[in-house]
Amino acid sequence: MNKSCLLLGAASMAFAIPALAQQAPEAMPAVIVSHEMPLTAACPNGISDLQERLSKAAWQIDTPAEVMVKFTLKGEQLSDLQTRASYWEFRDPVRMAVRRLHCRTPDQAAYTVQFRVVFRYDDDDDKGTTASIGPALSPALVGR
Repeated sequence: MNKSCLLLGAASMAFAIPALAQQAPEAMPAVIVSHEMPLTAACPNGISDLQERLSKAAWQIDTPAEVMVKFTLKGEQLSDLQTRASYWEFRDPVRMAVRRLHCRTPDQAAYTVQFRVVFRYDDDDDKGTTASIGPALSPALVGR
């Protein structure tokens, strides 16, 4: 009886050991390489185009606001457009204006482009609409 238990135990171990050895190793976390481009590099006429396309909305809404814009650009294909606005009425006009921009990447890699659009109202300023953009997240200004 003792020999049969010993044989049964050895047979059980023979099935368990290969099953343990065949378990897949733990998956390593994926590394995502992110490419970023400033608006002026991705869309050479982006600032002037945004000013032109958003000036009507700026006059109609007439409220100071800031809109954060982020999108993915691959070749000439714009995708994953995200906007966060301090005043909700600017969200849709900014999204439509950004979708109409002519942008392209230097290669077929996907790049992230992010910037902010600032709507300002300087009634004492005779300069009209002004724009400036520098490092990432610098504003494209729309004002009157």
